[in-house]
Amino acid sequence: MDTPEAIAGAVAFHSWPQDLAQTVLISLLQDHLPHSNPLYNRILAPQNTPSRHCLFAATFPPSTSPNPSSTPTILFADRSRHTEAQIWLFNPLTALSSLSTTQSDTLNAHAKAAIAFLRDTPVPAAPGWPFLPLLKFGCIPTHLADAITSVARPFDAVKHDTNWTHFNIPLAGPHASPLPEGFKIAPVPREQLRLVIATSGIPREAETLQGLPSVAILDDDGEMVAWAFVDVDGSLATLFVVAEQRGKGLAKAVAGALMGKLGRGEFRGISGGRSGAVDGDDGLLPFGQGSGWVHSEVKEGNSRSENVVGGLGGKRCGMSRYVFIASDLIL
Repeated sequence: MDTPEAIAGAVAFHSWPQDLAQTVLISLLQDHLPHSNPLYNRILAPQNTPSRHCLFAATFPPSTSPNPSSTPTILFADRSRHTEAQIWLFNPLTALSSLSTTQSDTLNAHAKAAIAFLRDTPVPAAPGWPFLPLLKFGCIPTHLADAITSVARPFDAVKHDTNWTHFNIPLAGPHASPLPEGFKIAPVPREQLRLVIATSGIPREAETLQGLPSVAILDDDGEMVAWAFVDVDGSLATLFVVAEQRGKGLAKAVAGALMGKLGRGEFRGISGGRSGAVDGDDGLLPFGQGSGWVHSEVKEGNSRSENVVGGLGGKRCGMSRYVFIASDLIL
């Protein structure tokens, strides 16, 4: 698909074909795991079907042998997901604890170019085109989130900005936790997805949830009392225990069961069902199955969830943000 390049100063974002993004860009992101895990998995997600016309882009042109700068930014967007996060970014500078003025200026230029690229690139064949001007950035590391908001704030274009504690969890290692008597581990029943959607603090779509690795805990009556999913970006997400069953260790049990299944390769079949880079047999698997890492974003101040993730071997790795930008307000 021919699309215009969005230029901010000397920075240009270039569209990449999906097959090249899922090989060449993935190999570059692999060098920065686990920090790049969200974008790594989002690019490989089986939900990226051709009919969705997702955008894959970077601050260097597509090539089988690219020669990017030492601080490139890689971008993925599925703008047709109107109620969910749409855009993921990664730049190696985000792994640093602090930035120099020059490094901050670099990220600001990349953020400005990314907003322009997303706003000005037409995708008329995508579902829901024309898109709303609201750009929904998900799981953005603090340095990049600061750059995005610094570009948008002078125009009063920051419409949502939340802080989350970011954990990285290795798939290697024991994750099992004992399950109390009277409960059993099972797949999430499709007919009970409405409960997952109703209790989620982040908008979820049933179509997306059905294609994600998941585990539930059922009581003796077959009712779902706890559940956990691995999201499209390889995050431990939608972990929930119904109020009347809390305090029994079910959160750690359901999350541990899910991590164990991922680590044993029991979700290898969720790989898109199509030929190409993500075919389930070449190691380039989504949801952390290929990277060896799952990450978790815990709402700032939620100490109970932090303890659950820590019990799975998760290590605190700074903060991430969800930022929504009204791109039509930015000149």
